[in-house]
Amino acid sequence: MTISYVEATTIGVDSLRDLVGLESKDLRAQGVPKTDAFDGVKLAHIYWGPTHATRLQRKARDAARTRRHTVKTLKKIENHVKKEKKTPDRLRVKLCDTPAEKIDEVAAKWLPAPEKKPTARHTYRKDGWHKLVLDTNEPWLIDLFNLLPGVNESGPQNFDNLLEGFKALTEGKAKDTVPGRAAHIVITLDDVEEILDGTAGEKKFRATDGTVRTGKQLVEEKLLGAGLVTLATRWNEPVDCYRVTPLFNRKQTAMAWALWPQCIHPGCKAPAMKCQRDHLIAWAKGGMTNASNLVPLCAHHNGKKADGNSYFRDEDGVLWFVTPYGKRIECTVD
Repeated sequence: MTISYVEATTIGVDSLRDLVGLESKDLRAQGVPKTDAFDGVKLAHIYWGPTHATRLQRKARDAARTRRHTVKTLKKIENHVKKEKKTPDRLRVKLCDTPAEKIDEVAAKWLPAPEKKPTARHTYRKDGWHKLVLDTNEPWLIDLFNLLPGVNESGPQNFDNLLEGFKALTEGKAKDTVPGRAAHIVITLDDVEEILDGTAGEKKFRATDGTVRTGKQLVEEKLLGAGLVTLATRWNEPVDCYRVTPLFNRKQTAMAWALWPQCIHPGCKAPAMKCQRDHLIAWAKGGMTNASNLVPLCAHHNGKKADGNSYFRDEDGVLWFVTPYGKRIECTVD
């Protein structure tokens, strides 16, 4: 039984040759499951059937054979190839000559990133459950959250109360007007000049609520109505923080969030407003409660933080994350 399982899971491109000319119903008549029968016939046609690109087809077969790709891996390859409209045969050769564990990575570099568009989807299931999915980068969604009771009463937004907030909205308990967007945007002094003279139109600014705006959009939103604005030097030193709508209790926290609008851990994009406030140098170790020593960390990374040892700021003001093995990775705002 073990040998049969190994054989069944390691069959490759040569096993498809005998399927050329067959239909899926022929395989199903022999006990092959419907999905496997359909995939087998399709792959056989691609790798062994008639084609105008015989040379590239042969190169793909040879590469798949050399790499010992299984039929399962070939199915993964074809899932990527079907997205390539201009040169699918060349992409197939490329992926067949790629180690199985790197196929997704290589395909991602070859294929253009799909264009994202705002979407809204509602699903209703027979058991009475509903599902609503909103996917957008537009700030109006934050406005909606600010209308919900319990989400933005005082202090940072409490996204754990979204469900109860939506229930209250249907009961007429929502706020009458949308409060100023709870976004804190940091602008360097150099950027201010560019915004004023209109040359910063495409420069992007990340806010603490996770939204991203261009310089043009900032002007259109009447900058001071967005929430909080911090002016900083090019060395990330805060000059001052201006409070436009009551949001944070501490000016230091507001300024710290402005300089780090997302979790400081490399690669983490959790918005600062959903993060925990953390002392870079622990209070017990002499760390002060000021803007330069306060940083946002999401609950996950704050929970894994070795107190005072996982992150530090060097003499040039650069923040670093130190792995358990001593490797340093620079903390940057994406």
